[in-house]
Amino acid sequence: MNYCIVIQSFSGIGGAQLYALRRQRHLVSKGINVYFVIGKNDELHFSKELEAIPHIVLSEIRIPAFDASNMDKLKAVNIFLEFLKGKPIECIESLDPYGATWAELFAKETKSKHIVYSLVEPVLYKNIQDRPMFNFFKFKLKQQQFIGLSSKSLEIIFNRKFPPDENVYVNIAFDEDELSETSIPDISSLSDSQTFVIATISRLEKSYISFFIDSVVEIAKKFPHRNFTVLIAGDSTVLGLKTNLIESAEVKTNKLVNLKILFLGYIKPIGKDFFSGIDLFVGMGTAAVSSISQSCPTLVVDPMNDLSSGVLGLDTNNFAYSESGVQKTIANDIERLIDNEELLKSARLSGHKLYNKQYRHDVCMKRLDNFIFNNLDQKVYYKELMYVSCLTKFIRYVYLRRNSGLIGYINQLKHQIFAKFRANFIKSNGSRQLKGL
Repeated sequence: MNYCIVIQSFSGIGGAQLYALRRQRHLVSKGINVYFVIGKNDELHFSKELEAIPHIVLSEIRIPAFDASNMDKLKAVNIFLEFLKGKPIECIESLDPYGATWAELFAKETKSKHIVYSLVEPVLYKNIQDRPMFNFFKFKLKQQQFIGLSSKSLEIIFNRKFPPDENVYVNIAFDEDELSETSIPDISSLSDSQTFVIATISRLEKSYISFFIDSVVEIAKKFPHRNFTVLIAGDSTVLGLKTNLIESAEVKTNKLVNLKILFLGYIKPIGKDFFSGIDLFVGMGTAAVSSISQSCPTLVVDPMNDLSSGVLGLDTNNFAYSESGVQKTIANDIERLIDNEELLKSARLSGHKLYNKQYRHDVCMKRLDNFIFNNLDQKVYYKELMYVSCLTKFIRYVYLRRNSGLIGYINQLKHQIFAKFRANFIKSNGSRQLKGL
């Protein structure tokens, strides 16, 4: 059997890249041939792993198929067919909205089944320019070919509640065997028993990083007689972003003798020693799951509003979102755990139990296989990807130029006003139940 994974970007080190490699290894172990179609692979950190996988780089899939000309669509499809060299493809799995639009075209041409396992949760229902993608996703959902990556995914993407039997999702898998015993570079000297160590692992572009830094500064000021070390693992492809974060952190910690914030860059591989050497992990997604696999107390952060959804395994079973609707500021939840050894112990035990039940690699891959390989003959395709209406083309044209001229100025002003409002709201209402921000 031949299987294709379409991934829009293979750059950096993130959940999508790690998942794609994890999925490939699982399928190969079952005797399935796996091929990758990649939109972007510059600044590659998994070059050695990728060399062993038949793959093709198609820059066309870095934008949605809706925005490509018919000539570019036909060109990409023909290159894809040449890459296959006549091999039949039974199933195509896409991992993001952009890649999904192209995967649908590839599936139609090869008469294969296409499943969207969306590793992102785009809010598409609000804006008219996103309507083509939203309608496409609704079509895939109706065909039972759309899978969320968490218990809240479908609700977020489609803006409605789903009964349990219709809430199709598979938690992002993690295999603790991926962790080495020790990290590179060596981090063993960065913590000690007299210091409360808090860590995160993330691309630095994520907005919660700034809130996280502000939170630990707030905690250090509130507990002047406690020593804190903060480890931030990860880097950025955005020029100057890391430098700006470091300089900002230095200013904020200038007079705090009890707080050290260390930017570690990429850690590859991440070792079990990283989690055994810290007292608390704060993050989301795959990083949070890797933390609970090592019985490390873990606070998860909501990517929609940068608030804490609580302790993973105690307050929520979701690796990012609150299932109860109750959220707090990151600082409030860190404070709740600092000197509460009983709660920290409960967090360790419940987190690891949750990992074994819902996030372990073999558990998630088996569930995913059951969804994907059920009824491989189901082959109905979305026609509007090739024949986009004139109205849709016009709306998309205006949207793609949103950052230029008067339109760009209005959008920038809107985002600045919203960001200021959100920051003030979180500061004054962070301990309440927040919805809709």
